[in-house]
Amino acid sequence: MKTGTERKRVLVIGIDGATLDIIEAMQVKGELPVLSHMMKEGSSGILTSVIPPLSPPAWSTFLTGKNPGKHGIYHFLRHPYATTNASRFTFYNHQALKAPSLPELLRNSSLRVGLVNVCPTYPPFPLNGFMISGMDAPSETVEYTYPPELKRELAAQGIAYQIDYNQQAKLRDFFFGGEQKICEAYLAIERKRAEAAHYLMTTKPWDLFIVVFNLPDRIHHLAWQYQTLTDGSSPPASALVEAVPDAYRLMDDLVGKLKAEQTEDTYVLVLSDHGYCST
Repeated sequence: MKTGTERKRVLVIGIDGATLDIIEAMQVKGELPVLSHMMKEGSSGILTSVIPPLSPPAWSTFLTGKNPGKHGIYHFLRHPYATTNASRFTFYNHQALKAPSLPELLRNSSLRVGLVNVCPTYPPFPLNGFMISGMDAPSETVEYTYPPELKRELAAQGIAYQIDYNQQAKLRDFFFGGEQKICEAYLAIERKRAEAAHYLMTTKPWDLFIVVFNLPDRIHHLAWQYQTLTDGSSPPASALVEAVPDAYRLMDDLVGKLKAEQTEDTYVLVLSDHGYCST
């Protein structure tokens, strides 16, 4: 932690799907030193998610302070009433929010806001600061930053930012490289996301900085059945037995690197939108 005399700032690090059962089981083994230190020196506990406990409604509640019934986002997809036409299903995005988000409320204040991969923030909207849209952005071919030139600035810095795993690439990698290939791709995406966040927080002025990492959620869906941390069972033999712990190890490392850039005047919060368990 660096020393400084700036006004108070807040850094929020979201870890999608982060589960306290996994974190505590790894801490018992002497792992996750950064998160362990934060929990020991600060406060920690189990948060109650929303109903339904899914990423879009949960992060929307985080951004607005309102429940899904008031902000209007309940799922990943919205669809016209009484239709089964799949082509008419669309992904929820910022345009579906019925309540103002915190960045919008702060737009005309003196507080500068930075957002990286927070959902729902696509299409990007004007704010007093900067933004990289979240997973509700359809691809890297659209304008997903505010200001728009930020996308090209990141590229000029050699940061090949990727919003999420392209579905076509996921299918290709699954058939030609298997689940291990997909896990490696997810890890690479989050390293690039952290690189972008690090660049922005060290080169741009901000008072509130929010970055969300998707990694644990993605790896849980792919490899939860192989992990041995939560129930002591013997999972089927797989090369992915370390996939879930590896995801948390990387998150601990990335949280540590972002936290190391902060002064003693910065409050650092780490949270998740929901947990995970066997079904």
